[in-house]
Amino acid sequence: MRPLVALFLALAMVTPALGKAPEPSKPVDPARFSGRWYEFARLPNPNQRDCQAPTYDWSRGSAGELAIALTCRAGSPTGKASVRRARAAVIPGSNNAKLRVSFLGGVVKVEYRILDHAPDYSWVLMGTEGGNYLWALSTRPNPPQSVRDAAIARAKALGYPTARFEFPRQAG
Repeated sequence: MRPLVALFLALAMVTPALGKAPEPSKPVDPARFSGRWYEFARLPNPNQRDCQAPTYDWSRGSAGELAIALTCRAGSPTGKASVRRARAAVIPGSNNAKLRVSFLGGVVKVEYRILDHAPDYSWVLMGTEGGNYLWALSTRPNPPQSVRDAAIARAKALGYPTARFEFPRQAG
């Protein structure tokens, strides 16, 4: 019986959180979204194993696309930095809340959704179309507990399994 339980738990860890991500709830102001964002919670994913102090730097390119640089530090907020770069284009008709993100020079393309955000943009929830990836980001490296609680409560209300969240450490 134990091998079956272990197999079931292993499968539960890799299955999508949702059948499909919800539609974004609000338009996104691109000017407010540009700049550095700090990840404070996420659903586990293989691309961010042992990733601490994750940051997302968003900037506008000359052709209107967005450049994204995701920085992770191995093992601790002061660990060796690894940077992944991507390009994103806003999906027309999405109120700037859906992005087609290209990795590896366009070989991998994924739809990302800004599912919700605080009115003052103190936090955003970003996820993939399939519902199996979700990140909570803040404009501050260590947001106040009230900001964290509001974002996590919203993620839970959207149907995400917040009990599975990982909370990467940030510097400071």
